[in-house]
Order: sequence, then C-alpha cells, then structure tokens
Amino acid sequence: MALKNSVIETKYADLVLDADTATFGENHREVMKDKGLKRMQCKNILTCACALLNSGGGIITVKVQNENYDYNIHGIGLDIETGLAELVKGSANTSFFEFRQEGTMLIFVQSWSGGMSNRTETLPQLCTIACNIYKRSISRTIQITPLEVENFFSRRAKPTGSSDSSEEDSDSNIEPRAKKPHFSPKREDFESALRMLHRAEFQYGEILSFTESVHIEFKDFSGDKVLNRIKEALPKYISAFANTGGGLLFIGVNDKSRKVVGCGQDYKDPVSFKELVSRTVKEPDTWDNRSTPSKCDYSLNVFRVMKESEPHSFLLILHMKPFYGVVFADNPDCWKVENGQIKSVKHDEWAGLMLAKDPAMEELCKNFKNELSVTAAPPWCKSVFSIGGADCLDKLRQQLFKVEFSSSSGIDVVPDNLYKELFKEYPALGNLLPQMKPEGSEGVLVFSRSWAVDIGLPKNKDVICDALLVATKSTPVLYTIVRQESDGVVKYSKNTALFIKQKLVNPGGYAGKLGIIPKILWCTIYQSAEDGNTSTCGLDNVQEAGRKLHIQYPHAYSSLKGKDIKALLNALTIVVLNFKSFLSDQLGCEFLNLLTLEQFQILYSKHNIEKCKKLFVHGLPGTGKTVIAGQLIERIINTFHCNPDEVLYICENRPLRTFMSQKTNATCITRKTFMSYNYPEVKHIVVDEAQNFRLEHGDWYSKAEAIRTAKETHPNGPGVFWIFMDYFQMSHTSQIGLPKVQDQDPREELTRGVRNGREIHKFAQLHMGEILKLQSNKEKREFLTKLFQEANCAHSFTGKFDEQEKMTQKEIAKYIGNKIKRYLKKGYTTKQIAILCSTGKACCIYKPLLERAFTTLNLDARFAEANEILNAPFILDSVRRFSGLEKSIIFGIHPVPHRTQSEVTANILVCLASRAMTELHVLYEDSQLNFAQ
Repeated sequence: MALKNSVIETKYADLVLDADTATFGENHREVMKDKGLKRMQCKNILTCACALLNSGGGIITVKVQNENYDYNIHGIGLDIETGLAELVKGSANTSFFEFRQEGTMLIFVQSWSGGMSNRTETLPQLCTIACNIYKRSISRTIQITPLEVENFFSRRAKPTGSSDSSEEDSDSNIEPRAKKPHFSPKREDFESALRMLHRAEFQYGEILSFTESVHIEFKDFSGDKVLNRIKEALPKYISAFANTGGGLLFIGVNDKSRKVVGCGQDYKDPVSFKELVSRTVKEPDTWDNRSTPSKCDYSLNVFRVMKESEPHSFLLILHMKPFYGVVFADNPDCWKVENGQIKSVKHDEWAGLMLAKDPAMEELCKNFKNELSVTAAPPWCKSVFSIGGADCLDKLRQQLFKVEFSSSSGIDVVPDNLYKELFKEYPALGNLLPQMKPEGSEGVLVFSRSWAVDIGLPKNKDVICDALLVATKSTPVLYTIVRQESDGVVKYSKNTALFIKQKLVNPGGYAGKLGIIPKILWCTIYQSAEDGNTSTCGLDNVQEAGRKLHIQYPHAYSSLKGKDIKALLNALTIVVLNFKSFLSDQLGCEFLNLLTLEQFQILYSKHNIEKCKKLFVHGLPGTGKTVIAGQLIERIINTFHCNPDEVLYICENRPLRTFMSQKTNATCITRKTFMSYNYPEVKHIVVDEAQNFRLEHGDWYSKAEAIRTAKETHPNGPGVFWIFMDYFQMSHTSQIGLPKVQDQDPREELTRGVRNGREIHKFAQLHMGEILKLQSNKEKREFLTKLFQEANCAHSFTGKFDEQEKMTQKEIAKYIGNKIKRYLKKGYTTKQIAILCSTGKACCIYKPLLERAFTTLNLDARFAEANEILNAPFILDSVRRFSGLEKSIIFGIHPVPHRTQSEVTANILVCLASRAMTELHVLYEDSQLNFAQ
C-alpha cells in the first residue's frame, strides 16, 4: 500500500471564544474617540473571560482594530487590564491570564477555583462580574461583592426584624457621601414616612419632615426621560430595601432640600402613569431557602403634586415590605460556556453554586474520605468521596499510574496488561512508542482502547487506541492512533482532547494551567495479529498525520513540574473512577464516589467488552455489583453506539428496576416482563441479582442467550451478556436457570465489602458461614468457601448493629418510632431509613401498628413500598423486594421466612444486612406470644 503524505491539520482542542474586535494599548494615536464603543469592547472581553474562568478555562480570540499595535510595546490597555484584574480580585494568583499576539490577540484563560486564596480571603465559588444584589448602608444603596455573598446570604436566611431594626448591613469601611450627612434611622421618621401613603395629594415645594436613612431614600427625577430613569432605579431599590428590612423610595423629592418637586409632568393622570411605571418593573428574582418562603411584597403608589391649586406632576412612592430571603435587581452578571455558547448563569443556579458545601456526612458516611471539596474546586465540581484506606485517592493513583519522579524515571507506560495486549494485536505500535515519549521528561503515557468511552463519549471505529501523555516539561498530549484517514477521526481526536481537559477540571478538580494537544498517528499499513499475517510493519510504513497545533500554548502551559503531574493524575483518577453516589438522593445533594481498584479492574482493566462479551460476576454482599452494572451499561452504549432500547437491564424486583431506570440509559425490566415479550431491538443484556431469578415463567437464561447471539441482530458476533449475582443472598429454594458454577466461564469475583459498616459486615459474614454448612453441592460449596475466605471489609468505619429479641409487635413498632425520632433529631432524613419485614403479608400487619406509634410520637406516618424509594417519606417493604437497594439505616422486623423455606433463613439475614450502610436493627418477635398481641 502506497504511503499517503497528507497531514491532518488540527486546531485548538479547547474552548475558544471570539470576542470580536478591540482596541488595545494606551498609545495616544490609537485610543478610541468613541468611549461607549470602547467600553462595549472591554465588556465583551470580560464576559468571555468570566465564561471561560467558570467553564474550565480556554482561549479568547480578539481581532486587533488599531493598526501598528504591538503587544510587547503597548500592552493591553488600562481598561482591559483593570477589568480582568477585578474579575480575579482577592486571589493571590495573578496569572489567570496569558497574552499572545499572533495576528489576532490571544488571551489564554486558566480555570477558576474557589480553593485559590491569599492569606486573608478565599475566592467565591464562581467568578462574577457583578452580583446585582443591593443593600442599604446608612443612607446609601450599595451592591454587595462576590466575596460578601456567603455571609450575606447566611444572615438573610434568618429573619432580621422589621423596618425599624438596627442597621446590621452598614459597611463601616465606606465613608458617607460628600455633603450628605449621616442620618440615623429613627422610628418616628419611618412612621412619618409611612403616613405619606395615606395622603391624597402633595404640594409642589412642600418640605418633608423626615430625612433619608437606611429605610428612606429620595430621588428627584423631575427632568426628561423619567420612565427610563425609573426603570433603572426601581429594581435596584427593590433589591436594596428588601435586603435591609424594607423601606420607602420617594421619586419626585429633592434629596438635598427634601422638597417635593414631582416627576412625570408630561403624563395626564395618576392611573395611566402608574400603569406605565408598573410595566417597567419585572417580577424580581428571589432566593429563600426556608421550607415556607416569604413573598417579595411591594407596592407602587402614585400621588398628584399640586402647584398653585393646579395639577403639576406626580410623586411616586415605592413601599418595600420586609423580606427574609435575598432579592436580586437582575440576574447576576455571571457567565458560563454551555454547548459552545456563552450563557448567563441564572440567579438560582448562581446562588446554589456560590453557597455550595460538601454534604454533612456525620455518622452517615464516616466510612468515606473527602477527596475533593467543592469549596476548594472549580465551579461545577461535585464533592468526591472515596472509602479511604487502600482505596483512597492517593493509593488509587499510585496503583493505576505507578509513576515515580526521579532523575532517571522517564515515561512509564500504563496499564501494563493493556498496552502489551495492544502491541501484540498491532505490532506496529511498538515503532510509534518512542515518538510518544519525549526525552528528558518524567511522567506517564496512559493507553486506552478508547479514551472517548472512558469519559462518556462514543467510540470511533477507525481508532485503534488512544494514549494520553502527562509529563513534565510538556503540555499534555492525546495521541490517537488510527487505521485510516477520515474527517470523523479529526473530530474525534479534538473532541476527546477537549472533553478530557474539561473532565480533568470538572469533576477532576484540576485548576492549574491546562491544555491538551491532540495528535493523530496514522498507520497507513497496520497489521493485526488476528489477520494471521506474522510480518511486522517498519517505521517507514508509519506516517504521522497529526502535528502539534500551529499556535502554541504559552510556556506556562508546558512547564509542568512534578507537583503538577501529581495533581493532574489525581484529577485523572477521579475522572476514570467517579460515579454518582446512590446516597445523593438520600442526602438531597449530588456527590461522587470512586470505584475501588477491584471494581475498576473488572470493568476497565481485565475485560474489554469488545472481546469479553460474556462474563459471570460473583459479588459478595456490599461489594458494589449494581454500581458496576450501571457503569457497564454506559460503556456498552458508547462502545457500540447503542440506543436505549438496544441495551436491556434485567432484575428480579420492580423497586430495583424503577431505581435503575432513573440511573441509566438502558431499558430496565423485571425477569417476569422479560419472559412475557420479545425484544427484537435488543443487542446487549445486563442481568443483576441473578441469584433470585426463577424458572417459573420459562428459561430466561436460554432466551437471553438466543437474543444476544441472533445472527440477524449481530452479524458481526454476539452482543454483551454480563450476569451479576451473589449466591449468599439467594432468598428462595427454586431453580434459577444459571449454568453450574464450574461451567460459568469466564468468571470474576468481588470480595471487598464497601457498603456496610464493619459491625454489619461481621454480622453478614457470620450468617454466610451458616449458609456454607447447608450447602450440599460440592463444587458450589468449594467455590463459595473460597469467596468466603477472601471476604474483607475495605474500610475502617465501624457502623452499628443492634439485635432485639422476644418483643411483641406493639413493642417493635414503638421501638422503631422512638429510634427514628432520635435519628431525625440527629439530622438524618426519612429518605435514609427503611423498615423491612420478612414478607409482604407481614408489612400489611405492621403498617397500622407503625402508623399508630408514629402518630403518637408526632412523626410523619406515611409509608410506601420500595417502588417509591426516591420519593417516599418512609419505605416499608419486604427484604426480598428491597434486594439490590440500600439505605443508611435499616430496621429488620422478624426476618424469618416461612417454615417451608427455613433453609434460606441465613440468606435472608445476609440480604437484610447488606442493605444497611451505617446502622442495622434486627428485631425478633417472641414466638411464645400471640401474633396479634
């Protein structure tokens, strides 16, 4: 095959915003005469800068309008320089921006991070040009700064009193306006002002008896363009008075003489004038975090101003009543990049991000270690928690990337098994390796069959693999090794590099100077071991089709040091291992957990789903089987370009089906539903909790095999079929339809418990031992014994286990009510608690008992089945139906199966224990007592 000599050009794989044109520098020959246009150009640049600061960084391109401009001589100009400095005011980091002139002006913008601070101040969570939140200070109206937001909002979350309260929001660092004395807010002054609302009319030149104060303001507005001036003033004063206990704005009163001068002389009657004014005011945006927010209540009052007994003009009085939240004059002047476009950050989203805190874990998640705090991370990061110990972030990074910095360490190539497998399949890759390892650098070259799939993007069929270089003395590089030239490959490489960068910032938390250069390495003659051809490709047969970008990043982006590489690899570890915690719904705020190394290896490292289509995964209680199943579904969709109806998630119970349907993009059904219909569109199947499947509606396993191997659906080979199970949690005695253990090949095991506290884990292990004693099948017993011996708890969190015996049903109901009341006082929520009985019939018996006990204790007495796990106040259901789900606190009521199934008693207890994260209460009835006692 002849070599192709074409070179695929690439542009920045970065967020690039065009700020149009601008005049730069302070050279007098080039200073613009049109000051308004110059301000607009500066505003455009600041808006782009704000958006990129809040969106992971990027590049602003600006066409230079003034001729003979030279950045090295003229600089960027005082207006732009001051504006950019104000954006990052309060930060010790003075280099958020780098400048380079190459025809156009390039402004390289670093990512914002609330963790960057000087000795006295911490940056707010978002970069904001202006908050558009006002308050009164003495007799002035001032805008709060972004650094004041947290304290200001926390004060406004509490009622501060009425309009005659003391001035709590005054700013002692700001001097009163010149020639304007400081008037103390007197109650009698405000009451006098309020009485004005009951007047019929005012006289021109009349002097009001009260003065301006915190709660009173005068504006003249007796000249032209009165409606425009009112339109500009009212939102600001509505915000200021609302945020300072209420107040009165008089429009048509001279603020120095206190004389009534009126306004709106050109308008005929008060009613039409009031209508015109009302149209200029939109409903103000508010924030109030209380369960019953107050109403932003204000009135506009228009009065005649008489002059020599004739109508002259009008007096407009804004009466703002007290409000206990925060009122905005307008959306904050804050920007982000969304889908390549600059978008305003709306007030509610802005407030949520500015006030973001890590979830209050307390007893709930002491087994978690906080790896990334939202208060010290880029704006759109979530809190990240690991389970600590051997699976904390630092140790996970070391295990994944194994990079050590020393004078001779060079570039490590990882993961070891993957790149060796790739080089065996494509020997020509060995010739490319030296080109991907810059001399004199230390770091790591991370191979992946598709970095796009690893970060949630679709795979490209022409890509053999990707390799991400993170090394000192180099800008990070994404090498994309391709089979053939195509426009899709160029787009893939650029998009993947861009998304990796964005992921390293959010959720990874990296806030340093970062750019990723995409380079396409094109094998014009590639050879796969599967072709049966043993010849190898020489270096002459490999053409480098991608080049470094024709515009280079500034030196600061390529002068990475060891600490930068460590921070980048920490961020990369979060990118690869993160998933949304199932606890997010219980706590009411989204945060992330990290996969353990054991979970990661099964999903990413050991098994390539393009080759390992079928896999049996045995996971002990609390090892995260459902988490891996959810991650697997996303990899299937992105690897094989599937629609949701082409991937089937099957489980036994409706509650788990309902839960997973809201967490994944697959079609989620129960086994019973699966056996009731045909699924001609399905190509891939993921089975969860398979130990509880039965054959009562037919052979589900054979049907799934037939679907995923059907030639008309899979002309290029069978689809993915992974089966997750745990024989220790098998809660029935029926046949389940799976092959014998010895015939389940390939097979993987999960043995590290990550969900349950150690005391709960110990209780589960005790009954796992009982299960082994009852196991009669030799092969199965040997296999389960091996798993049992390898079982361990991956964290040090103790948790609590409590067992009560010989209780009446009423005592059990009262016990649960008292315990829950204490939990709620400690800060737990109803969404973190579930009550599980042995059967659905037992639930029906206990429901009225619990309702009476809860009503007596003034608790919410509404109960729902596990189907409503995301919305119900309290879950009351059977242990079996709750299989696959979890709660922080579990109450197990007499978890003893019917005597005809006594051999699964230990299984039921194991299943019950595995549902509880932090606390487990097992409550037994006294068998000697009457059931209804």
